[in-house]
Amino acid sequence: MYCDQCGQALHDLARYCSACRAPVLPAAAQLDQPQDRSPETGAGSDVPAPDRPVSARPLPPERWPQPRGPYPGRPPTNAFAIAALVMGFWCFTVIGAVLALIFGGIALHQIEASGERGGGMARAAIILGVAGLAVGVVAFIVIGTILANSPTQGPPFVYPG
Repeated sequence: MYCDQCGQALHDLARYCSACRAPVLPAAAQLDQPQDRSPETGAGSDVPAPDRPVSARPLPPERWPQPRGPYPGRPPTNAFAIAALVMGFWCFTVIGAVLALIFGGIALHQIEASGERGGGMARAAIILGVAGLAVGVVAFIVIGTILANSPTQGPPFVYPG
């Protein structure tokens, strides 16, 4: 087997030419090509030219051909998870807490179905939404109790005397 570029004699398992580093066609693809490309050897001879020794060593791993093409990327982050976390930061408002719960639930459902990223953001938004609603309910009860027990008639205090 010989190199198509420079005519160097190669061993049967060579993938690259030892002289010019050109890729070598497999032996099956070279069957229809002439076996002797060197004028120094006889016609049809499988013996390499004496001034061009055949390297029996394959290429080291660092010289192997590298795969081409884009790297497999990470899946995208779910947009509802991002929106839920933003609303979770506004959990001190009732609307922010409710939207954080809604968007977080939608995001978790979509992430489970599609394999996107953002599950942690969606869970954090749900926790912030529940905490915001709990604080809001407790604040509503405390303010309602204070207002219900406050005197509404008469002066707020009595002067001695």
